[in-house]
Amino acid sequence: CFRRLQSSGLIPDVAAFSSIILCCARASLPAKAEGWLRELHAAGLKPNCRTYNGVIDAYGHAGDPKTAASWIVYMQKKCIGPNIMSHTNVISAYARLAQWDDAIRHLSVMQDAQHRPNVLSYTSAIEACLRAPDHEASLGSVKALLRRMQCESVKPDGVLLRKLKRLLGPETLDQLQEELGTLEAHGQSARKEMSLAERLQRNRGKTDIGEGMNEKKILRLSLHHPAHSPRPPQHSCGSERKKAALDQGPLP
Repeated sequence: CFRRLQSSGLIPDVAAFSSIILCCARASLPAKAEGWLRELHAAGLKPNCRTYNGVIDAYGHAGDPKTAASWIVYMQKKCIGPNIMSHTNVISAYARLAQWDDAIRHLSVMQDAQHRPNVLSYTSAIEACLRAPDHEASLGSVKALLRRMQCESVKPDGVLLRKLKRLLGPETLDQLQEELGTLEAHGQSARKEMSLAERLQRNRGKTDIGEGMNEKKILRLSLHHPAHSPRPPQHSCGSERKKAALDQGPLP
């Protein structure tokens, strides 16, 4: 499709090149991603942060986190500031190889660059620790990262909690909750604080609304029913002419 776009005389923009570079990243083809980046430069276009993020992600999927991290430096030299996703892609690259110390180190590099890690950044770093062969050594780092999340008011999501439960086990997760406090996903605490009476009242309101809507629907349908709709007036002129013609008999 991209070549067809070029052959038709249309000039692809930066978004089109960035999309195909991202496809190369999903297919773990960093060489092709760089090739499309060169074509972008040859077309006289300037890549943006999303374009470089695709190249970083391509090297991450290919199992080369060092080269992925080098593109962060390259972006800074080109005066294109990396964003949170740029650093998160590098951390995810380290997580795929269970290099948890490098993942935590790059998390600090991210914070030094005035980029506040989000839940996805912490999840990637914690996943790198959980994939380490020696769980005992990396468990302390998991606790430290969870404490940092609490200090920075970064709420864990359901993805992180499921990974902790799957890789650590329910018992270890319960121990972490006892040490660090209750680890709740975003929005879960608000649901727990709702009392039973409030839930019943909310459900009652929904039921009342539903009943009201059903009553309105029934009334609307009844008004449109043929039995309730006024019948159009029947004109008797045509029938009277037909009756008179029959009384006169056949024409001579």
